[in-house]
Amino acid sequence: MLGIGLLDAFLLETLPAVAAADSRQLPAGGYDDRRLSLTALRPRIYTRSEWGARPPRERAQILHRPPRNIVVHHTATPNYPDESLHHAYWLSRWIQRHHMRVRGWADAGQQLTISRGGHVMEGRNRSLSAIRSGRLAVGAQVRGYNRTTIGIENEGTYMEDEVPRRLWVSLERVCAWLCAQYELDPFRAIVGHRDFAATDCPGDVLYAMLPDLRRGVAARLERSTRRARPKKQRAGKKADARASHPDADAAPTPSTSPTPRPSAPETPSSPSPSPDATTASPRPAPTNPSTPPQAPGNAYRLPLLDL
Repeated sequence: MLGIGLLDAFLLETLPAVAAADSRQLPAGGYDDRRLSLTALRPRIYTRSEWGARPPRERAQILHRPPRNIVVHHTATPNYPDESLHHAYWLSRWIQRHHMRVRGWADAGQQLTISRGGHVMEGRNRSLSAIRSGRLAVGAQVRGYNRTTIGIENEGTYMEDEVPRRLWVSLERVCAWLCAQYELDPFRAIVGHRDFAATDCPGDVLYAMLPDLRRGVAARLERSTRRARPKKQRAGKKADARASHPDADAAPTPSTSPTPRPSAPETPSSPSPSPDATTASPRPAPTNPSTPPQAPGNAYRLPLLDL
């Protein structure tokens, strides 16, 4: 990912042009609010050059439209205890090598990867630049639906084990950023791999947490919207107050009345307690992703990196 300062400059220069060419409706606050909201939600994403990606066999195709769904995967790799950035870089190189050598793909299949330590990496080539411009770099992560989905690989296997806290926080933030960037409804957009195919991915534990993920993403989006224009709102309130009270700015007239003596403090009362991409045939796209279908009874374990 570009540095924080460089990305801010990138957003300032490109968002107005991108939005002008985009027919989708912007939030009521306009371009400034959208830019501030995206900046607040934007995670730190390590680029392919940072983690040492090899050149792809071909450049990813870019679709000039957003995806419909954000697909949550798990890598089905061991749950390594190493949460370092060094390990995250190794993971991204390993995934790319596996996809290119073993699966014969042109590059890593997923657009984004999150390590168990919460480090977020760019996956398939051109993915990060496509996301920033509201477009989609076509990946290889859900057979039959790669042109309408963007995939996030989460390191580990989550059939029984818990999801690490750092990974979860990063996943929530990445999904919020993607929903804001693509103007997606988290309750409809965020789905699991098994919603499209007969697979264990993203694991029983992580899949069961998707409703919490949708709610957490929605809360982040709401907070970012409220914080977008705090200074302008305060300035507007002050202006309205001055308009309704024209003498508010006048110097106060000193009072000749004696200053009252303070009364004895009251004895405080005791406070009352507060209340508490698989090889199986693709399934049809879920008609109501907010209540995803349950995993099939004959779901099978796929090999490592269940894409």
